[in-house]
Amino acid sequence: MRFFENKSLREVGEALGTTDDAAQKRVSRALERLREHFVRHKITAAVAGLAAVLSAHAVQAAPVGLSGTVATGSLATAGFSVATSSLLTTTKVIAMTTLQKFAVGVVLVGASVTIVYQQHRVSQLQQQNEAFVKQQTDDKALSAQIAQLQKERDAATNELASLSQENATLKNRPTEVLKLRGQVGTLEDQKNKLGQTAAINKMTATPEARQLLHDQQKLGMGMAYKQLAKDLKLTPDQTEKMNDLLADYVMRNIDQVTTALRDKPSAGQLNQIFAGENTTLDQNIQDLLGADDLAKFQDYSKNLLSNLTVDQFKDSFTGSAEERAAKADKLRQAIQQASQSALASAGLPADFQTIPMLNFVNIASEEQASQNVKLLQSIYQQVVGGAGNYLTPDEIIKFQTFMNKAMANNMAALNMNRAVMAPIGNQ
Repeated sequence: MRFFENKSLREVGEALGTTDDAAQKRVSRALERLREHFVRHKITAAVAGLAAVLSAHAVQAAPVGLSGTVATGSLATAGFSVATSSLLTTTKVIAMTTLQKFAVGVVLVGASVTIVYQQHRVSQLQQQNEAFVKQQTDDKALSAQIAQLQKERDAATNELASLSQENATLKNRPTEVLKLRGQVGTLEDQKNKLGQTAAINKMTATPEARQLLHDQQKLGMGMAYKQLAKDLKLTPDQTEKMNDLLADYVMRNIDQVTTALRDKPSAGQLNQIFAGENTTLDQNIQDLLGADDLAKFQDYSKNLLSNLTVDQFKDSFTGSAEERAAKADKLRQAIQQASQSALASAGLPADFQTIPMLNFVNIASEEQASQNVKLLQSIYQQVVGGAGNYLTPDEIIKFQTFMNKAMANNMAALNMNRAVMAPIGNQ
């Protein structure tokens, strides 16, 4: 009510049946708990800063994720937040551009293509805002579900401690001891189950909630592959079916990430799991569009980094329309060449996905996530090294700023998605 409905403390107090001071204390405690949550996941934030950010950007709701899609996190450089937010991130994403919002929606917690940090046109933001207004209510519901789950876990822990103490005092009473032991065992089972449940599991506990998350991933992936649909001249029905297949792919990967964070398989097993999901997607696309269009789909996916980067950075080009178009083409080619070089040096396949949030294994593995982000950084650094042939000094400085923001956004989106998909007992 205070930040997302812009109510005064008096209005909050009246709604809760309490005083202005009591409402202020509740808001302060909530901000402190939010700060502590971010600190636990290595995201530093001050209470005052959170309050300011929430007040300034409360109207910008992140699609699940994050509700970042994986959740579903950023296509280009910051992650698709499924979304769930991201996968699947439930947190509100501050100052997101159109593709940044999509990225958070794509990966559970928030899947979005956060390779971008530039502000898009106001009209584009307004259109996206209308699409995600519905998510505000669901984010609040998820927060309440998570709080309730943590409350149940804490209650079980406290009751377990109490019964254990009582058990010690009654050790000379065999019947009471046996009874208490049975209660302790039951409580331990309950606590273990709660600890193994992820926030995303609560979020998708009903068919309706899971369908909502699926639809958000479909919207985000549809944005990322919109140009491909045009290039292939797909009919509206084919485009709709392709976007459904992409959303299904994200949802399956969200489930795989959640399971992996719980069971902790080896690096080899992780790569095998997610490679299998990629194979399934390719087969589904081939069944829908045919072998020739599958090859074009694979090539498009491989070059998403260059296409999305150029799309996000194009407003920074100067000169005539022809000069700006030429710079865009040269930047796209430079990124593709740098990608091939970096992948070859790292011993990775040519079709390796260089956008960290589109590699769902990065949510399941912090180590692989760090390596993927460094790979992305090396690609951009190669581009900067040769950009003097077609970009002005001022454009190169802007691109370096863009690059640094992309690195930070990617890591933040990955961390947020991982936090939402990990078992609550690990948080």
